[in-house]
Amino acid sequence: MRIHHLNCGTMCPLGRKLINGEGGLLAPGELVCHCLLIETDASGLVLIDTGFGLDDIREPRRRLGPIRHILRGRLDPAEAAATQIEAMGFSRDDVRHVIVTHLDLDHAGGLSDFPGASVHLLAREHHDGVHVPDAKAKQRYRTIQWSHGPRWETYTPSGETWKGFECVRELRGLPPEKTR
Repeated sequence: MRIHHLNCGTMCPLGRKLINGEGGLLAPGELVCHCLLIETDASGLVLIDTGFGLDDIREPRRRLGPIRHILRGRLDPAEAAATQIEAMGFSRDDVRHVIVTHLDLDHAGGLSDFPGASVHLLAREHHDGVHVPDAKAKQRYRTIQWSHGPRWETYTPSGETWKGFECVRELRGLPPEKTR
């Protein structure tokens, strides 16, 4: 198994002193969308979070909404997970599983770049993202990012606790972890 770190979107909101610990309060800070790509022997590629996707970069007004002015994303196609995966010599279709930590626009924007992948997430997060309750949540959850109809695999917390995490469990469609 090989694990790759990907920066799938750089955001430059004002407040560098607060964000990066140096510089001025009105200077642009720098935040990156950290994603992981895992090469597995039996299950193809597994992507943890997607960052901003190619559709977000092409249509930021429609896909990201007004918050894009606060986040001030660079929206560089070279930072999209799909672009980076293809640059490694893989196909987007090699990504068979996406694990989304949560559905915020900078974590799930690239879901449409991997339409054949199963998308794994907590059932509560899926519910909150799909059934957006109010205007504030509409800024956080951009339902257009999953309007292509992903194949959701949802989970409720159950299983063993591990290092303070509520549960640890195997994901459907992925083989069990091998221990050495």
